[in-house]
Amino acid sequence: MRLLSKLILIFFGMELAIFLGVSSIPFYMPAVAQKFNSTAGAVDSEPYVPMVITIFSHNLMIALSEFIPIIGIGMLIYTTYSTGMVLSAFTTTVYHIPGIAAAVILLTLPHSWLELPSYAVAAGSGLYVILTRDWRRFVMMIPFVALELLMAASVESAEIYFRSVNSYYFWLAGAPLLVMLYLVYEYLQKKADILAPKPQTTTSVFIQGQPIQNQYVPEQNIVDQDLNAASVMENQGNYFTASQYYWNAIITLIGIVSKKTGFMPITLDDYFNAARLLGEKYSSEIPSLFDQAYKERTEGNFNEFRNTALSLITKLKAIDNIH
Repeated sequence: MRLLSKLILIFFGMELAIFLGVSSIPFYMPAVAQKFNSTAGAVDSEPYVPMVITIFSHNLMIALSEFIPIIGIGMLIYTTYSTGMVLSAFTTTVYHIPGIAAAVILLTLPHSWLELPSYAVAAGSGLYVILTRDWRRFVMMIPFVALELLMAASVESAEIYFRSVNSYYFWLAGAPLLVMLYLVYEYLQKKADILAPKPQTTTSVFIQGQPIQNQYVPEQNIVDQDLNAASVMENQGNYFTASQYYWNAIITLIGIVSKKTGFMPITLDDYFNAARLLGEKYSSEIPSLFDQAYKERTEGNFNEFRNTALSLITKLKAIDNIH
């Protein structure tokens, strides 16, 4: 699972826990209940399309604030707490029933499962870009969240506007939309993998953390310099760039040892074939380690990728007697 996906699931779980936990607290707040009732009544009286625009624009502003790195996590906690508190205040004050009952009912409606994950995507993306410096994936999530919230607003408005229809019938639209959003999310992740900087066969020597291009060093030295650069970037917390240098070292080493088989890889497919040939001739673990390293790198699992990369590099160095 990609690092971004893990963060989204963590924040979504946290969001649900806060929402259910706060809504279970009885808040007797007549002023808050009256304000909520007035606002909801104004929105409910709108025609369908204006209602969609009103709900969408309100939720989008919240989500955009949650994209802000670090600050967005606080915004997610605050907005989720506020939602649970207002819901509890309304149900406790007006209907004298626990807010948790209303919260559970809301979570059975399709618009909730379209809307709530979008806030987790926003907060998770904000933290992800801090951890990895992967701005491509971060930027791609902004229009994705906007699309998700537009769908959520469309379904929620339908639930309100067509009051005579049982709200659960709107799962007939909500379920396919959820599947479509998942497919769009996976497409964007794969697109981000493709757009990631391609491995280079040259390296940069780091002096006081600043790169100086060196195009004319022996290939063995390039490997060592890439590993040193990876260590520097890792210590600085720049895991995205560190993974690039580890990957560069792997690519360079496979190119070096592939000469022993008479095969010179050029494309990515060539490198997969080279790893397979090296596995047949030298070490059967090389192809699986290369496959695993590629997968972990594209998914953003830095710690797992680093460990796999170092194991693969050790085996490749042993073949070429590089120390």
